[in-house]
Formats: sequence, structure tokens, C-alpha cells
Amino acid sequence: MTDNDILHIIKQEESETLEFKSDITIIDDIMIRSPLMNAIDEALDFIKKNIRLGFIIEGETTQREERWQYPIPALREFLLNAVVHRDYQNPTDIIIKIFDESIEITNPGKLLGNLTIEKIMTGDYISIHRNKLVTEIFYLTGDIEKYGTGFRRVKQWFKDYPEIRYLLTDLDGFIQLKIETIQKHDPVNDPVNDPVNDPVNDPVNTRQKLILEWIKKDKYITRTKLAEINNVSVETIKRDIRKLKQMNLIKRIGSDKTGFWQIIDTQT
Repeated sequence: MTDNDILHIIKQEESETLEFKSDITIIDDIMIRSPLMNAIDEALDFIKKNIRLGFIIEGETTQREERWQYPIPALREFLLNAVVHRDYQNPTDIIIKIFDESIEITNPGKLLGNLTIEKIMTGDYISIHRNKLVTEIFYLTGDIEKYGTGFRRVKQWFKDYPEIRYLLTDLDGFIQLKIETIQKHDPVNDPVNDPVNDPVNDPVNTRQKLILEWIKKDKYITRTKLAEINNVSVETIKRDIRKLKQMNLIKRIGSDKTGFWQIIDTQT
């Protein structure tokens, strides 16, 4: 790809941003055809107009702190990733859908090399650049670094948002990121004093379903990696696993160091 090709792509890059109240009703939309350097900020501005902004007031002070529905630095990092790692030979737009309690970013392009969703979510990977010149441009402006620490920073930003989680999905030629609010009756973090003997007939929550899914993919997956993927503590994962064992959904075969997980019943 020549320099002219890069400039032409940057000028013609088109990002479609849609907000839905339901799967079939479009409330607002914008087609962004700006150069890449401006497209990210324009997309972020549009997202901010369509998500909630609250304020936190601490103690007796009259000063208030803004709190957006989602961590804004993380949203910008996700947009940067979509632009930098997009497959520009695919004519499909980067599509952003904004719902009341979630945002979806679908990006044309397959994972390169031996990169997997699990490696990205855990931060255990070496960054691979599909578009070297695009990466270089954003590196020189200070927007990104070259060493693949973006998702590590995202995990830090999300620690202040325990009610929010993000998931990556490989859609055969597309990568979809979903950021969603966890329902109040299904919190992402269990209380520290959660009793050891949870009722066996309690329903499996969303995080526990994800644990089952990851165990299906990798029966040797560790509690530490499950904690990193779900952005929770290892103790929380231990409580989840204890509950899944009590519900007779999984069991441990062998020792903690050399053993593996076995799914007993996936009807959850």
C-alpha cells in the first residue's frame, strides 16, 4: 500500500454511527466522512450526545464531578482500535450502534497471526499492525503507542465502572465489541461477605455463564485469567466457581496446578 493509497483511504474513510431505541427504530444517525484524524473525535462527540451524563457530589462541598454512562477514555481507545486495525480492503463501514444500555462497535477485519480474543482480553499478546502507516500517524500524534497496552489501560478505566463490562466477539471477518450495563439483579461484583454456602437453586448469573463459555474453550484456563477476562478479583471468581460446582455444572479433574475443568451440564 502506497502513501497515496493511505491518504486516499484517510480522506474517504466513512464511519456510520447509529442510535437505536429498539432493534428496528432509528432515532438518530450520522455518517462521518472526515479524515481519520478528525473522525474519531467526531464519532466520540456524537456518542457523548447520546449517552447519559451524571454528577457525583461528595460530602458537603458544592463541587461536583462528571460521571458519564461509560468511561470516555475507554470509548476513545475502542474507536482508535477500530480505525487503526480496520481492514481497509473491505468496503464495509465501521458501524457503531448505541442502545439505551449498551454500545456495539463492529469493525471489518480478522485477527492477525495467532492473536485470539482471549489473548486480547487478558492482555497477554504482542501487538500486530495491519496498517503500519496508519499506526505510525496516530503514534506520532501521541494518540496510541505501538506495544499493545491499550486493553491494559482499558481494564484500569473500567475498574471505576463495576456496573459496566465489555466483550469481544470474532464474527468471521469482523470483530465486534459490546459495552453493556449489567442488570441490577445480576451485579458484576459479588459482595465480599458473600456466604460460602450459596443456595444451590440460585440462577446462574451473566458472569458465571461467561465462565462456563471460557471453560468450554479452554479447559485448562486458570482462575487468574478468568478474573482478568471478567475484570473482577480472583476471590470473586473462586466464589463463582464454588457456586457452579454446587450446582453440579462443573468439576475439577486433578490438582490445581496440573488439572483441568470439566463441564457437567450446560443447560443453564
